[in-house]
Amino acid sequence: MEVIENKNGKRNFNDIPKSSSTIISKRLKDLMEFNIIAKDGSSEGINYELTPLGERIRKSILPLLKMMELEPLDAFRLPR
Repeated sequence: MEVIENKNGKRNFNDIPKSSSTIISKRLKDLMEFNIIAKDGSSEGINYELTPLGERIRKSILPLLKMMELEPLDAFRLPR
C-alpha cells in the first residue's frame, strides 16, 4: 500500500516491502511491459516511477485499497 500511495515519484527497488527480490524483479518487468512504470537510472542507482498511465491507475485504485483496509474482504462475501 505504501508503494502505491507514494506521491514523491521515484522509488528504489529496495523500498518495496515484504517480498523476495525474484518476485519483485518479475513484477517490475511486468509493470514496465504494460507501461505502468518506467525505469530511471541515475547516479543514485536505479529508480522506478509511474508513467502517466500508472498515475491514472494509482488514482483509480487507491480509494478501493483504502476501503479494503478499513473493511476486511470477508465483510463483502455473500452469505451461503
